[in-house]
Amino acid sequence: MSTDHYSILEISTNASDVEVKAAFQRLAREYHPDKNKSGSNAQFLKIQQAWEVLRDQESRREYDRLLNDSALKSNSDVVVSNSVHIEEMDFEEEESCFVYPCRCGDYSR
Repeated sequence: MSTDHYSILEISTNASDVEVKAAFQRLAREYHPDKNKSGSNAQFLKIQQAWEVLRDQESRREYDRLLNDSALKSNSDVVVSNSVHIEEMDFEEEESCFVYPCRCGDYSR
């Protein structure tokens, strides 16, 4: 992702809806073209774009997914696989399902 909306709004990724709205309102007042006489409204437009994405739960969820995918791809230490072959899985008799051992030591079902 080229722009991190959370950084633009100066909030954490686990900020509540109320915190997102408060950050937007504070920054929008600060950078609004009518109040900010620097002549450039680029920062205001970034703030507004971040608000448009993060104010809606569905678009925020999608943005978080894309942000997470981007972070995983950029981290060369993390191996992400789209598929697991059945031969790599263990069959759990009690639950009658296949499980795959995760790097954390737990199992994915």
